[in-house]
Amino acid sequence: MVEGRVQEAKDQIERLEQVQNSFDALQAFYWNKFVGNYYHMELSEFTKALRFYQEAESIMDKLDLLDDEKADLLYVISILHSKLVNDLSALEYANKALSIFRNSYKFVRCAQCHIILGISYRRLHMLEEAIKQYNLAKHLGEITDNNDVIQLTNHNLGYLHSRAGNSIEAIEFYKTAFNLKNVPLNYKLTTVTSLIREYIITKEFTEAETYIVKAEQIMDENSIGSKLVKLEIKVFKAILSEDHHQYEDLITNHLIPYLLDQEDKVYIIIYSNMIAAHYEDIKKYKNAAYYYKLASKSYEDLLKI
Repeated sequence: MVEGRVQEAKDQIERLEQVQNSFDALQAFYWNKFVGNYYHMELSEFTKALRFYQEAESIMDKLDLLDDEKADLLYVISILHSKLVNDLSALEYANKALSIFRNSYKFVRCAQCHIILGISYRRLHMLEEAIKQYNLAKHLGEITDNNDVIQLTNHNLGYLHSRAGNSIEAIEFYKTAFNLKNVPLNYKLTTVTSLIREYIITKEFTEAETYIVKAEQIMDENSIGSKLVKLEIKVFKAILSEDHHQYEDLITNHLIPYLLDQEDKVYIIIYSNMIAAHYEDIKKYKNAAYYYKLASKSYEDLLKI
């Protein structure tokens, strides 16, 4: 999987599945971690991935593993809990991993844990603690010259300010994150869609158009871009061209059904509220009520997790 040979990884899983009952404890540990990685990173089936990781965790303490190997598993479990919005569990596992990485002076890994902690504290509305965690991560990224970490912390600080309604601060953090050199292009695409959305919120349409062009250039030149990013860019272009019919069609028939299929409740809330406000503006109150209700239900579902 590290080399991008996904089909070969899938074939190997299918072969080993037949003999997994004969694995000793060490083999079972690596089997569960490897299959967890496959469901996590290749299929984005987070609940299924978490089950495999937790099985590996149940074996871990019986084995003579390096501390960093244990910490790595605890960290990826924290990532899954964060993606599934299990914030208290994400805090627990990120703190466990952090304590091990700190003892072995793995500063980049510590920074990654601080980012997970920051995300969790933000969702729990503990904003000062979230900012503290992000700044710790950013500092560790700077002293190790790790632009991936610096980019992620700036992006998450941007998102924190966006959710708090501080668009000016959000835009500055997003721009800093986007303009960093030598970071994965998929990180840049995630950031640029957030930046464009913020410019649309503040009605800075010329700036939004500028960054749409930059996003499309990245996608075209590198043949990348997730389905979500591509749909978002289409939505933004429909907004800027004032093509209300296309805007409604993209969100209601394409973007929201995709988000529902992915169970991406955070983005369901964002885009349901966006289209509901649009319908309210044009006095289609029945449609507005439907999407406000969908946003409300998604928010309630998040609180139950």
